[in-house]
Amino acid sequence: MPFFGFWFMCFKVPQMADDRVDSVLSDWESERPELDSDCLALELRFQLVARRMAAEVTSALSELDLEWFEYDVLSALRRQGPPFQLSASDITEAAMISPGAVTNRIDRLKKRGLVSRVEDAEDRRRVIIGLTQAGIDLANQASEARFACADRSLGGLDAAQLAHLDQLLRDLIKGMPI
Repeated sequence: MPFFGFWFMCFKVPQMADDRVDSVLSDWESERPELDSDCLALELRFQLVARRMAAEVTSALSELDLEWFEYDVLSALRRQGPPFQLSASDITEAAMISPGAVTNRIDRLKKRGLVSRVEDAEDRRRVIIGLTQAGIDLANQASEARFACADRSLGGLDAAQLAHLDQLLRDLIKGMPI
């Protein structure tokens, strides 16, 4: 037996711990072995990770009496820097939501005193939405909580792994037929 073959036989390759996805894949392997499950495995793991991350963020935002949809708008405004303003149509793009949804969200945030609504001096058809001081304060707290959730969720990866995963996901998104 070649020298390396002997050492290879002596070296145990650590098995990855099974997760919930492995059980699903095992079922499919038994029932439909002709189906290639590699992409399904990754997709199911993405879904599982996304659900867990979303649940953590939802919990953190609820501690601030804030819903995801409210955070989306506050975050879009806060990211602009002073004077923390955008037109309603710009919020639609920045928060990646529909125009109808923006109007509803702005109305709710205005009732809470977190945003103000002002007609644009140059174009009266255009409405400018801005953060109030209470909105700035809450947006800052919520952003800190949001960033902390991301750090906790991905804290098991080192900087090189994070960069690699980021690039892989960026490539995946660019190649998706959307």
